[in-house]
Amino acid sequence: MEAVTPRGEAADQSIGLDTADNAVQYALAVGLLDEAYAENLEHHQPSPRLWRAVADTGLITVTGGVGYITPSHLPRVAGE
Repeated sequence: MEAVTPRGEAADQSIGLDTADNAVQYALAVGLLDEAYAENLEHHQPSPRLWRAVADTGLITVTGGVGYITPSHLPRVAGE
């Protein structure tokens, strides 16, 4: 799905997730992300908004958080 992003180019939609609200708000403000969510998947299930946002996701990448991801994170996003 191509969309015109805040970056001014045709690109796939970029959704961000972090436990720190200031991190996702910054990424939105400078146009790095199309949507962003501040949620802690280690302790909570994803919100209904996050579920809807990633429902048709074909690729999940991790940048800077590999050391923090545990086996409890990915099944929550994958809906397992």
